[in-house]
Amino acid sequence: MEKKVVRLYWIFAGILLGIILLVGCSFRYDLTMDRMDDGYRILNAKQTETETGNTAPYDVAVEYSLYVPEIQNGRQELAFYSVHQSVEVAIDGVQVYAMFPAEENAFGKTPGHAWNFIPLTDGDVGKEIKITITSPYKSNLYLEPVFYFGEKSTIVLSQLLQELPPLGLAILTFLGGILLIGFVVYTCKDSRVDKSLIHLGIFAVLIALWQFFDLHCSSIFFPYSLVTCYFPFLVLMLLPVPFVMFVRHMHKSKNHPLWGIMCGISFVNIVVNTLLQVTDIADFKETLWITHLTFGLVIGMGIFMLIREWRSVGLSPRLRLNMICVVACAIGSFIDLVFYYLTSGASVMICGLTGFLVYVMVFGASSVVEAKHLMAIGKEAEKFEKMAYHDQLTGLYNRLAWVDMVKKVGEHPEEYMVIMLDLNDLKRCNDSLGHDCGDRYITESAKIIEKSFGRQGNCFRMGGDEFCVLFHSTKVEDYMECMDRMQESIKNYNAENGNFVIQIAYGAASFDKSLDYDLNDTRSRADAAMYHRKFKMKSGEE
Repeated sequence: MEKKVVRLYWIFAGILLGIILLVGCSFRYDLTMDRMDDGYRILNAKQTETETGNTAPYDVAVEYSLYVPEIQNGRQELAFYSVHQSVEVAIDGVQVYAMFPAEENAFGKTPGHAWNFIPLTDGDVGKEIKITITSPYKSNLYLEPVFYFGEKSTIVLSQLLQELPPLGLAILTFLGGILLIGFVVYTCKDSRVDKSLIHLGIFAVLIALWQFFDLHCSSIFFPYSLVTCYFPFLVLMLLPVPFVMFVRHMHKSKNHPLWGIMCGISFVNIVVNTLLQVTDIADFKETLWITHLTFGLVIGMGIFMLIREWRSVGLSPRLRLNMICVVACAIGSFIDLVFYYLTSGASVMICGLTGFLVYVMVFGASSVVEAKHLMAIGKEAEKFEKMAYHDQLTGLYNRLAWVDMVKKVGEHPEEYMVIMLDLNDLKRCNDSLGHDCGDRYITESAKIIEKSFGRQGNCFRMGGDEFCVLFHSTKVEDYMECMDRMQESIKNYNAENGNFVIQIAYGAASFDKSLDYDLNDTRSRADAAMYHRKFKMKSGEE
C-alpha cells in the first residue's frame, strides 16, 4: 500500500510540474507601456464606479483618479499592487499603461498578481491620472490598491521590508526542508535513519514555496508571470500528501486504510480542480474553497488518528508533542483562512506558516538527533561486530565469520566453490627472520589473496598460515583468472622484495551433493587438494 501511494505521489508531482510549465508557456499578459521604465509616499485617490458595457463580471469597473504631485530628480514612479485585476492607466485621457490577460491564453481569465509601475516625469505634474480596474472575480473588484509615489527602488525595498517576517519564515522553512531531504539522501544506506523524514522535507519545501509565491514581493522577482498566481494553488493542493505520509509513520497503525483515504482525497482534489481549470469551467481561484475544505478534512482526519493512537497505545511524549503541533497548525491555518476570506485574499497567511515551521523544526531536529544517536550506537555495534568477525592482523574474515557464512548460504551451496590456501615455510620465516617478519609474511599474503579473490568471493583467515576463499562461482575460467592474478601478484612481490619469498599452496573444490553435507565438507576436500599441491611444491614437482 505504501509503495503504491508513494508512486502515485511522485506521478502527481510530475503532473503538477508539467502543469506549471504549461502555465508558464501558455499564459501571457497583454501589456501596454508607452513610457520609459526607469523616500516614496502614498497618494489618496478618488474612487468611482463606471459601467463598462461588457457582460458580467466585466460590466462594472472601479475607477481611481488622482493628480500627479511635484516630482523630484526629474522622474518618479506611480506603483500599486493588483490582485486578479486588469488595469488601465491614462494621464489626461491618454492611455499610457494597460495590463490584462491575452485573448489567446490557453485557459484562464485572470491576469494574476502583479506590481504595476508607471514612470512619471516633470511634464506630468498636476495632470490627472485615472486607473481603471476590472476583475473576473467580484470579490477582487473592490480591493482598493495602495498607490505609492516615489523612486522605484525605494518602493521595492519598502515592500520587501514590510513582508520580511513571512519572507524570512518561508526561507527558513525552505532551508529546513532542503536539509532534511539532504540528510535522508546522504544517509540513505543506513537503515537506522527514518526515511519518512524525506516526506517532512518535501512538505517543508512545498509550504515554503507556497508562502513565497503568495507574497506580494514574489511579483517583484517574477514580474508579469501568471506562474506566481497559479503556483500557490498547485502547491496547496499537493501539500496534504507529504504531510500525511510523514505523520502516518509515527503511528502504530500506519497501515490503517484511513491514511490511504486521506492521500486519495488529495489526489481527487488535484484531478478535479485541474480538469475544471483546463476545461475553463472554473479556475483554481474559484475552486480554492474545495482545496481549503480538502485540507481541513485531511487535518481533521489526522487529528482523529492521533486521538485513536492516544486511546490505543497511550500518550507518549512524542505523540503528545505531535498532537500539540498539529492542533497549533490547524488553529493557525483556520485563523489564516478566516482573514483570507474576510479580506478577499488580500491578507498574508502567516499564522499557519509559523505553526508548520515550528512543526518542521521540532520534528525535523528531534528526528535528526535521534537518527544520529542510533547511527552512533550502530557504529559502535559495527565496531564490535567487526572485532568479532574479522581477523585482527589481516583484516580478513575469521573462522567465526566462516561458520555464519556457511549457515547463510546453506540453501544454495551448489553455487559456490571453496578455495583453501596455505603459506609455505612460515615457521622457517619466523625462526630465521623473527616473528615480525612472519607477521609481515602473513599480512602481505593476505593482501595478495584479497586483491586476487575479493571481487568474486569472501576471504577468510582460518588461523595461523591457513586461508580460505568462499568463491561465488563454480566456473573453472573464473577460478583460473583469479588464480593467475594471484600468481602474477606473488611473482611481482618476490621480484621487488628480497627479505623472504612468498609461496602459497592452494586447492579448490565445488560443492557436490553426493559427497558433501554442507560447505564444511567441501572445504575439507579443498584442504586435501591444497596439501597435495603443497607436497608437490616442496618436493620440487611444481
